[in-house]
Amino acid sequence: MGLRPHIDYYYDLTGMRAYVLVDVPFYDDVINIIDYLKINDIECTGSGASKYPARSGKKYAWFIRVEDKFTGEKPPSGRIHPLLQRFDTGESLNLKLQQSQDFYRNLEILAQAQPKAEAHLAKHETELENIRQKNEQLITKEATTSLALEELEKRYKQLDEERQKLTLDSRNKGELANYVSEEHDKLNRESEVIKQKNVSLITERDELIQKLMDYKESKTRQLSSIVDDGKSSERDMFQLLLPNVKLLQDSAELMFERVDTQPVIKRIRQIVFGKQNGDVVRGASEWREMRFSTGQDDSGRIYYRIMGNDMYEILVSWKENQEKDIKYLKNR
Repeated sequence: MGLRPHIDYYYDLTGMRAYVLVDVPFYDDVINIIDYLKINDIECTGSGASKYPARSGKKYAWFIRVEDKFTGEKPPSGRIHPLLQRFDTGESLNLKLQQSQDFYRNLEILAQAQPKAEAHLAKHETELENIRQKNEQLITKEATTSLALEELEKRYKQLDEERQKLTLDSRNKGELANYVSEEHDKLNRESEVIKQKNVSLITERDELIQKLMDYKESKTRQLSSIVDDGKSSERDMFQLLLPNVKLLQDSAELMFERVDTQPVIKRIRQIVFGKQNGDVVRGASEWREMRFSTGQDDSGRIYYRIMGNDMYEILVSWKENQEKDIKYLKNR
């Protein structure tokens, strides 16, 4: 038996995102509905316990945020209603859901981890490029040293030939022999030093090549681990970028599950980084108030105050909760 509109479920697409609100006893039933929608090319980008009534006034137990699998747009009512009215929790559907459940969940995990993996990959490619450049510099230095050694060998041969010629002149034999011998010894010492430096450079180059290979293998394993374990979320990113913001009550759930996140974060950034001042909250003078768009109207509210060390306390709520929210703020 299918779900009955406005009794078992309510489809709300009046805001920036579309929501299916359902009345079923267990969250496992919600999972079955999510998997059923996925089979029919409807992606579910969030779900959980519903804390607010539908536009009809009825309070439903759970919410599911949905969008078209291929376009990312809100599915029209004419597509959602027939699906939910045909929804069946029988054994045949459960068998299909079990076969596809692991595939979709793994696909979502990989999609969430991809941006982080790409960022890490870009960073490590830069590091690898630096190592490659250093390796090329060592190779160039080694080549230069080899050329210097060849020049010394040529000079050594020239001096040796001169020594042989000069020894034929008996008048300068003693003096020239000493001179050539000293030069010969000096060149031998310089040649030995350069040979040692050349060996050292070759050893350093080989060690660097080995480190490069070890580094590439290590980073490949790290990137693999990042993709397997990638579970980053909008909440984690928000806390990373705004560590001096404390969200009160169920503000985080409302921001990331019930409304379009971007307008809310834009307002919070204006408060924290732009130092924009809102209106003083009547009855709670140390708090200030700013509005944000829900996609349908400007009924969203942000209440905030500045604490010590540039810390901010922020409450995200609706206009209709204003009286209750002000009582809460006065008592903090």
